Amino acid sequence: MTVTSIIGTSVVIPSNVLFETPVKAASVNSKMATDAVLALFANNNPSTNVLKLTTDQQAIDSAQQLVEAAVGVTEAVRANMQAAIVQAEGLLKVRNTPLDYSLFADDADITSTAITGIMGQGITSVRLLIDGAVKANGTLNADGSYSIPTNDFITQGSKVEVAGYNGTAEVARKNSKSQQQ
Repeated sequence: MTVTSIIGTSVVIPSNVLFETPVKAASVNSKMATDAVLALFANNNPSTNVLKLTTDQQAIDSAQQLVEAAVGVTEAVRANMQAAIVQAEGLLKVRNTPLDYSLFADDADITSTAITGIMGQGITSVRLLIDGAVKANGTLNADGSYSIPTNDFITQGSKVEVAGYNGTAEVARKNSKSQQQ
């Protein structure tokens, strides 16, 4: 098949290209939708129940448009993507309010000098717990992130957690996946 390009030159296209393109476009489209939905959440995982600091209504709307346009996606997968978008919308509504107790802890290991993560506005302090005992207080940053020095408290087999507090009340606790070395 010969096609004329926009600059007037003729291009010969193999006959199989026109049939392969829709299939490739469909698979890219569904991957783009899935990636956009996962990218809304901390660690690219809706089960964290924490939005990335960069997630806003525009990002959610863009993910929604990709989910609606996705082809070659089973109804079960589409329903799961839609549920994650609804979850993100709910989390965005409480973000930056005193009721936002979301907490996410990045992974740490015995060589880590600090544990970092994301927290909601309702959290007024964070603490590092090793095997259930409070070991250090963290520094809260205006952008919704935090950092807690580990001070070599993490040892082989330690259970590493971050607890979020509102005043003196603990409102959230998350495990930091400790990478054994």
